Amino acid sequence: MSLLPNKFTELLFKPKWQHKDAAIRRVAVQEAQHQALLHELPRIAREDEDHRVRLAALRRVNDFSLYRDRAGNDPDPALRSVARTQYLGMLCGELPAEIEINARLRELGIIEINEDIEHIAIRAKDIILRRAAFERVTRASLIADRAVSDPDPGLRQTALERISDAAVLARIAEKTRKTDKIISRLARERADAQRIASGDNAAIVARVQALCERIEALLRTSGSNTRNDDLSQIELAWSAVSAQIPESFRQRYAVAHTLLAQGSDRAANRLVMVEEIAPPESIDVGPESEIAPMEETPHEPIISAEMQADALLARANFDAAIAKARDETQRERDQHQALLGELKEQIERYAGALDAGDTSTARRLRSAITEQRKRLRDVPAAIVQTLLQHETRFAELAQWQHWANDKRRRQLVEDMETLLGAGLHPDAVATKVRDARNEWQKLDTAEDLSDQAATQGIAKRFQALCHQALKPTRLYFDKREEVRKSHQQEIEALLARADAITPENDDWKLIATVRRDTVLALRGQLDSVDPRQRTQLAKRLKDAIARLAASTDAHELAVEQNKTALIAKATSVGANPDAANAPREVRELQKRWQVAGVGKRRTDQKQWEQFRAACDAVFGNLDQAKQQRESAHVALQTQAAALVDELEGLRDALAQGSAEARTRQREIDTQWRELSNVERNLQTRYHAALEAAQAAGEQQQRARRLSRYTNADARYAVLFDLENGKLTAATAQTAWDVLPAATREFSAVLSPRFENALHRSEHASVEYSEAEQRTEQAHDLLIRIEFIAGLESPPQDRQRRMDYQVSRLSARLRGDNVGNVEAELGSWLSEWYALGILPMDQAADLHTRYVHALQTLLAQLP
Repeated sequence: MSLLPNKFTELLFKPKWQHKDAAIRRVAVQEAQHQALLHELPRIAREDEDHRVRLAALRRVNDFSLYRDRAGNDPDPALRSVARTQYLGMLCGELPAEIEINARLRELGIIEINEDIEHIAIRAKDIILRRAAFERVTRASLIADRAVSDPDPGLRQTALERISDAAVLARIAEKTRKTDKIISRLARERADAQRIASGDNAAIVARVQALCERIEALLRTSGSNTRNDDLSQIELAWSAVSAQIPESFRQRYAVAHTLLAQGSDRAANRLVMVEEIAPPESIDVGPESEIAPMEETPHEPIISAEMQADALLARANFDAAIAKARDETQRERDQHQALLGELKEQIERYAGALDAGDTSTARRLRSAITEQRKRLRDVPAAIVQTLLQHETRFAELAQWQHWANDKRRRQLVEDMETLLGAGLHPDAVATKVRDARNEWQKLDTAEDLSDQAATQGIAKRFQALCHQALKPTRLYFDKREEVRKSHQQEIEALLARADAITPENDDWKLIATVRRDTVLALRGQLDSVDPRQRTQLAKRLKDAIARLAASTDAHELAVEQNKTALIAKATSVGANPDAANAPREVRELQKRWQVAGVGKRRTDQKQWEQFRAACDAVFGNLDQAKQQRESAHVALQTQAAALVDELEGLRDALAQGSAEARTRQREIDTQWRELSNVERNLQTRYHAALEAAQAAGEQQQRARRLSRYTNADARYAVLFDLENGKLTAATAQTAWDVLPAATREFSAVLSPRFENALHRSEHASVEYSEAEQRTEQAHDLLIRIEFIAGLESPPQDRQRRMDYQVSRLSARLRGDNVGNVEAELGSWLSEWYALGILPMDQAADLHTRYVHALQTLLAQLP
């Protein structure tokens, strides 16, 4: 006998998260609460064939490692992008995720994509993680950005240390001038040091000039301690650039340093008077000029320290002016020689370009040589003669270039003729015409043609073809111009709405809407207007956004101040425990809070938390009793749930007839009756568990009661397959041995028949021929069991069944004991098993009727 599977219903009706329709699966994955589904969600996120179902499962699991796996392995690019965003957000702390810092650092160690590392270096909330990611960043622009924008001062300095480009350091110094003075100073100092180290004369001069001005300023200060400290710093900075200092500044520094040293050593303010100091304009600064030495006066008058310092400073300035004039003369000579050297170098390159036939380079160098000659006072005759020779060669090369360019011009004309019938898009036509005109213009520029020559002959033909090619596109461009004007009008209308909002307007919802629309217009609609108007419109949009933002900021500040006052009032009410009207006052404050308006989201959230905490303090005593009642209720429901769980766990033991389980069931029932106010769902679960336990026990008892029939039927099934050749003797013997033993009445019939089937040999044909005689008996037995089971018999057995019904009725009328189903079933099975082998052509059909009748009858037995 073959039994139906226990999970037949599940095979027919699969859960919705296993449905063939992806939409149904996705809804089930999003909402269903089955334990099996929750267990399968990671597999669905990896293996489901629909990317939307995988995404729904991924979001529901919300697991860090699963996001990482899908970000790198999912076949759908959109899902990979979502998974990568969530993964990086959880890793950086932007999204809620309980991840320890050590786990984050380990996760960072396995990331190899530079974009992800840079994302973490910018957005990670934890400074340790951000610093670890920044150490792996190599992009120079990002390093510079972190030196300016990172919220951690230490990381900003670390980033600055990794920058060695003087220009980048200068930009950082300027950007942080008002935001981070330390970074700005360090960047400026490092930039200056880089320029000085690279030999930048301007940087060196600026540094030494500042040092000279600092040491000269010390001459006017008093207080030896402070001045000595400043002098030490100046001397240290001077020594760092001493090898590259111009002579004029070196003399200026030496004079000031000597005067400062003398002023420190003298006990009295004494100074050698200068007889005469000539103004700098009267000094001949030629190479043979000398400075007259200072003469000492026979008498040294006592003068003040301030007069002494001014006199020496004037002499130092005079000496510096003389040195500067001398350096200027030498610099002019050096400049002239340098210009002459550059001219010779350009002439050599000019000759090389002529030798190589590079007309464009030769023409450019020819113009540069002409400009260089204008800067020189005189040019040697040899250089002029060389230039004349090169001019002859240039003229020949220019003629060859003109011949080659004419060939290209003819090709451009042919291209324009082909373009006329190509049927291209107007934008493509305009682009090709523009490119052709630009190339034509380059050819004219390369030959340095006059305007008249550029508009005659083939040039005129070319321009006519360009106009002819552009003519069909005018309608398209006119239409595009109308669309651009339409978008421009929309932006103008939006700007008009923004301008109509006055500072007195208090419709903050309208202001927020207009501000949002203005931002969207700035970001997305400017591309669809005339490019010539974009800059002006962008400026007007930015001005409108700034004006609306200022108005919004003022409103948000007023809201913040109002709510701060409400928080203070609620705090003061909560601080007075004896106030009888405290709850009423707090409710009034809550009403005022609702109409206070909306400010900045973050500030509003923070203030709401403070206000709610103050209100909770007032209602704390009122909530305490309620919490106690709720706690008792929760404890009661917890106890009831525990009893229900325990009863549900006893179901299998009760089904097996355990006495201990029955005892515990009665104890649980007693404890359950003592509970009160149990929630309805727990009561339902309790009664369902009790009924399930009782039903399991009854089912087990029924199975044991019917085992005498089912065990015999299982052995008969093996016997039937062996007799009909479906099983070998060895296989049948193995299956027979593992089956439960049949009762004595059935075993007495089945066992001999099984042994006979195992050892059947040449007499098999005789047995089958005898089996023909058992067919009638088999049909009689089948209609009996089909009648008892309430089943219809085949048409060929209809008369036989009617005869049986008549005989059965007669027996009942005689008073015979008829109607005991189990007694009749036992007798019927014994007779059926004793029949022996049935004819091969009818055995299968008779066996099928037998199985169906027996299963139906067993299902009807109590």
